[in-house]
Amino acid sequence: MSALFSALWGANVAAGAGFIETIMTGSYEQMVIDNDLAGIMERVRRGIPVDEERLATSLIEEIGPGGNYLTDPHTLKFMREEVFIPGVLDRNLRYRWKNEGSRETAAVARERARGLIDSHTVPAFPEEIAREIDRIAGLS
Repeated sequence: MSALFSALWGANVAAGAGFIETIMTGSYEQMVIDNDLAGIMERVRRGIPVDEERLATSLIEEIGPGGNYLTDPHTLKFMREEVFIPGVLDRNLRYRWKNEGSRETAAVARERARGLIDSHTVPAFPEEIAREIDRIAGLS
């Protein structure tokens, strides 16, 4: 999370994703977990926009004290836009996590990493770029 401060100060690149043991080892699982953390940091970095539509003062007056804002379409619209949903970090309550198999984050990340590796295809390298590299390197 030390990268959060860099993100808040405006950095848009952070090194170290996937590294463990003081960067002595790389881990696909940790890279997947760090991707979730980077998503959270990006959401924090964007901040909370404040404008007339989001303030919704007329809605507050309409619903009033003690009313239910959570089911209002306005709340749902902005909640979906503003909330970051992590891919592997479980945000459920403990009882639900247990009922769904008590899967540890590392196991979920390992499965996700394996799926990403297995489904990855390397795009074809454009021939014109290969020729230009060869030309620059003096190979053609």
